[in-house]
Amino acid sequence: MYHEPTLLMNLPSDSPEEDAIARIAAALDAPVIDELGSSPRVSADGLLVYGVIPDDEDKAVVERLFELDSNLTLVLVNLVRDDTDRAIRVEQTIMRVVLILAAVEGTRAVLVEDMSASAIILKFEAGHVVLNQDWDGWELWPEVLDVIPSPRRMESLQGSD
Repeated sequence: MYHEPTLLMNLPSDSPEEDAIARIAAALDAPVIDELGSSPRVSADGLLVYGVIPDDEDKAVVERLFELDSNLTLVLVNLVRDDTDRAIRVEQTIMRVVLILAAVEGTRAVLVEDMSASAIILKFEAGHVVLNQDWDGWELWPEVLDVIPSPRRMESLQGSD
């Protein structure tokens, strides 16, 4: 099974999907894959990232669960199986991608495992990242914390049911 955290975000941009994918492609030194009929995406070293512009129904769910007016959903897929060291490196890359987007002025986001109030991994606003101290992934992949600069802010994060 692939690990597919989702970054629900509000990126101040006229073209949030293209802007985010371009930033990620530049950071990963990978080309943007832009095929007719599909969302632009980036694939590099076991990581696949693609964006979706949320429809009104999805926006309402994100607003209700996470108090976020989203204009972009990014799916970050760890494609690596059967190689623990490489899978951990991809998880670290996922976190680096999230931190790059967190640094974009005016961006707000929540990284989640799924669309439930208890699935928050982290959130950020105005460049400040808050990690969910209750997320099991920190124990599964403690090496992921190595890419997050200290001091790290950890809190118990929960959305609204």
